[in-house]
Amino acid sequence: MSEDTKKEPDLTETPVIIEEIKKRPFSLRRVLRLVGFVLALAVLFGLTSAAVFVRAKARFENAAKPAASSEQPAAEKESGGDPASDSGYPESAGNWIDHRLYALNRGLGEINDEVSRSVVMVTGLTAKEDWFQATHKKGISASGLILRKENGTIYILTHLNILEKAEEILVTLPGGKVCRAKFTGGDPITGICIISLDEGEMDSGTWDMCRVPQYPESGSPQAGDYAIAFGSVLGYSENGEFGGVISGITSVETTDSEFTLIATDMSDSVIRNGVLADTEGRVTGWITSFFSDDRIEAVTAIPVEELMVIAEDLMEQRQSGYAGITGENVTAAVSEALEMPEGVYISEIVSGSPADRAGIMPGDVITAVDDTPVKEMRRIHRMIADADPGDSMTFDVFREGADGYVKKTFEVEIGERSEIYQ
Repeated sequence: MSEDTKKEPDLTETPVIIEEIKKRPFSLRRVLRLVGFVLALAVLFGLTSAAVFVRAKARFENAAKPAASSEQPAAEKESGGDPASDSGYPESAGNWIDHRLYALNRGLGEINDEVSRSVVMVTGLTAKEDWFQATHKKGISASGLILRKENGTIYILTHLNILEKAEEILVTLPGGKVCRAKFTGGDPITGICIISLDEGEMDSGTWDMCRVPQYPESGSPQAGDYAIAFGSVLGYSENGEFGGVISGITSVETTDSEFTLIATDMSDSVIRNGVLADTEGRVTGWITSFFSDDRIEAVTAIPVEELMVIAEDLMEQRQSGYAGITGENVTAAVSEALEMPEGVYISEIVSGSPADRAGIMPGDVITAVDDTPVKEMRRIHRMIADADPGDSMTFDVFREGADGYVKKTFEVEIGERSEIYQ
């Protein structure tokens, strides 16, 4: 037979051996043995975990607690080493860390009680007519800070914008007493004003409750310091924030002025106002959005001590001097790099201001005022503020020309800050 005629074998006819595997019969004993083994492992794991937790807890408490001989705070040594002995914390409640948190919470309460005696709420009332020509009084409120308390009068620092058109001024004092106040004076450049109220407007208890705040003994706060905000920080009265940190210190230039701007990491509202205090209850800053960008949603403040020059003039009902100059400092490094005189570079002149009328122009560099060399805008600010309206001041400036900077001298007749409204 040839290969072409070969046939494939028929596998269907091939015998196949089929083997059936029987299932193992169910064994109850084997199941019970397996369950017992699992339970034994669970008990062993639980005992091991408990032992590790107890050892770790003891080590953590020993590491967290300071050594009584060298690192224990003086206040705790005097009270026998118990951080809660002076705070009234019950001995049976919690461990050392709980005591610390309780003491911190009580400390914040004491700071709030102290600062709140210096912070008030000021409301400016204005008469408005509705659709039916009925007259109603509408109020705008902001925080105020007691600056002076003497001779039966309290002087309060507050925001000028809420009182510019006010027909009546009300002040909510510590304890809730509401009194009428009088407008003493305002400064449109810094946005602050001073109001006053007499002792006769309140009872003796309210008078005693009002206090002038404490201030830091040296300088402004530094970046990294803790801060507490009081007042209308979030846009409504009697609220505050704690736990904020001073995130930066910078400076802002405005007409005839230069101020330190304290920036924090605390959130706020566009209509933020109030005061900033440190962890000792000392007032460090006046919270305001007057010098900051409205897009910055964080609490910013100006050191109160820098506003006191203007505030004291307002309390004495004296007008601070006005020239209309905004400038930036030209340091020695900048002077060398840009080949320009060292002094104060004029970035802006208010149109129609005393400096503008005298002939001073933007781009000029002030090097001396009344024959006194000046290198900072703060110095010029103080000299202008101390001058009386009508006084004449000599400004030595360098003006850039085709052949470089040329010295020029101008006589400026100091005006009043109220001119800015004109």
